[in-house]
Amino acid sequence: MNLAPVRSILVPLTWTTITHSDDQAWCFRVGGGISKDLLRIISGPRIYRFCFAPEDTGFPWIYVGQSERFERRCADYLRALSRQRKQPQMEFTIDTLGEAWKEMEGNSCVRIAARIQNAERAGTGVELQLLSFEEFYFNGVLISPDSLGSPFLRCLVENLAILDTDRPGVHLMNQGRRLEVKVFGALLERERATPRAT
Repeated sequence: MNLAPVRSILVPLTWTTITHSDDQAWCFRVGGGISKDLLRIISGPRIYRFCFAPEDTGFPWIYVGQSERFERRCADYLRALSRQRKQPQMEFTIDTLGEAWKEMEGNSCVRIAARIQNAERAGTGVELQLLSFEEFYFNGVLISPDSLGSPFLRCLVENLAILDTDRPGVHLMNQGRRLEVKVFGALLERERATPRAT
């Protein structure tokens, strides 16, 4: 039986750093905000990623996301970061840890804000990057930067970007990727459900 050759489709994806934690325009620093210049760059539908410099593992941590109005998503990250900075350091019990874990796993803004705060404390760098690509056709449908207003096309390009980012030597932060996170969450839930002696 003759099998048809597998088609190879190349979609060049280019990431451009628009701001980083050492930049004056870094909007996520304490007391920071989104400048007019940055607002002009991030407004509208965007595919973006946060790149966190390696810690002890030697590998960068990367989160890829998409938003119909990225300026609003950045404001969401700022609010989550502001809330976390205002919270006092707390002693975790199994219950408070469980609640914090559920919030972090269910809300990407909280996860990214926590990672930004960790980078601040460790003095490691963070970059915010935007995706650019040339238009291409997929089964006769035009996929272009101008079509990112469509949620279906935006999610398609985001998933391509996630797959392209998921390489050896990268800790991908997107949910569903890391089995150990799911295992830890399940263990935490089981521990919280276990009756404790009084």
